[in-house]
Amino acid sequence: VDSLMARDLFVMFFESTYNAIDKLYVPREAKKLKENIAQALAWLMQETRGDPSFVFCLHMACLRCDQVCVRAGQVGRSAELSKNYHSGILLLEDILLNDSKNSDLRDALSSSSNQARKKKRQRGAVSSDQRKQVEAEVWYELAKLYRRLGSTDIALALYTKFCRQEYTIKAIGSLLEQDYETAGNWFDRALEHFENLDKWEAGQEPTTRETELWHDEWLDCLRHEVNWQGLYDNVMCNVDKDT
Repeated sequence: VDSLMARDLFVMFFESTYNAIDKLYVPREAKKLKENIAQALAWLMQETRGDPSFVFCLHMACLRCDQVCVRAGQVGRSAELSKNYHSGILLLEDILLNDSKNSDLRDALSSSSNQARKKKRQRGAVSSDQRKQVEAEVWYELAKLYRRLGSTDIALALYTKFCRQEYTIKAIGSLLEQDYETAGNWFDRALEHFENLDKWEAGQEPTTRETELWHDEWLDCLRHEVNWQGLYDNVMCNVDKDT
């Protein structure tokens, strides 16, 4: 009870203090102070080790701070480590609705602006493909959190937001049913197709997030099957590539 009360008091205190900044400071000082708070919250999100109460407070503070800019992967990681799935979902949905809160999108815009300046254009813009790649990260983290909550139908719908391949959809379907052997086989087939540089049908090319998912989830399937030999072989293969 004490921890719940402490969390609620912190959130109320932060919100009231943050909202009072504009009243207590001149615009330039208020803007600078809000920027410092946003940077501190983003740093804490990156460095957190997953204390449940702390992460919940952090998520709520990020929701209420209009200038905070965080990465979807950091939000998903902190939510999973601390089991704050609901607050993580709220923050990820807020990132989807507010481009200014998406650190990955900001980096993409900054890169586009730099390229535009080199070409002496007026300003840069995020391309459609760049935006889709950035949004795919948010959909992926949302899907993982809904999986943890057992909302498999919602999770599957979120995966289809960025997954184009039949391999992926069938693998995810098996994964959500906890059929790790079948899911692993589908991921393995997708990776084999990809590594052999086989051509994809027009408009059906896998997204970057999708190809990364194949490898990550394939390894997770091996772990669930207690296939230590398969995990060992994968590690040694990567070591050979690096040497």
